[in-house]
Amino acid sequence: MKKLVIFGNGQVADIMFSYFQKNEEYKVVAFCVDDKFQSEKKHLNLPLLPFSKLKKLCPVSDYFIFVAISYTQMNQKRKDKYNQIKKMGYRFANFINSKLEMPNNVKIGENVAILDTKCIQPFAKIHNNVFIWNGTIIGHHALIKSHSWVTSGANIGGNSIIGEQSFLGLNSTVGNMIKIGKNCFLGANSLITKNLDNNKVCINKDTPIFDLGTSDFIRLTKFK
Repeated sequence: MKKLVIFGNGQVADIMFSYFQKNEEYKVVAFCVDDKFQSEKKHLNLPLLPFSKLKKLCPVSDYFIFVAISYTQMNQKRKDKYNQIKKMGYRFANFINSKLEMPNNVKIGENVAILDTKCIQPFAKIHNNVFIWNGTIIGHHALIKSHSWVTSGANIGGNSIIGEQSFLGLNSTVGNMIKIGKNCFLGANSLITKNLDNNKVCINKDTPIFDLGTSDFIRLTKFK
């Protein structure tokens, strides 16, 4: 098995560690963080390495890296660390759920996580350092550019383009042949049917709060 170091020790790193535990291609042997965040020597019973010693302790030729950082600052931190480690010469791992039936003509970059996704249709392209969470649908010939984050339940229509460093919230939907610009934020349940320029934010309104308390609602509706 290939030796893998996960960069990060937060919740995303913990989740990806759990997924990689089920993977037969990689064996997680250590975690790594920037030196100022190394408050402990171990994480999840594995060594927690300072970044300054990564190359000495884990030679480029022998180890793979997976950068497991969240979408903080619109994915900028994850992008910066990916680029930094890339320049060091490391190879990156991918995690693709083994149960996903994916056409051979789908193109996938590196440092990509595809979890329990519902469907990736033919000729879709996913660039580097992209996270795709549970229950998503990616249409045919769609393109997700690098450093983006697609949360659970999102739907991306065929021939659509998701710009670099964009964020798609829970159950968001991008229609067919729609172009989302760079660094866009699509909130939960948002519906996008027109092209978006760079740096746009789309937020759907919350469901109105009913003007009754729970006990009154149960009494009036006989809800059990």
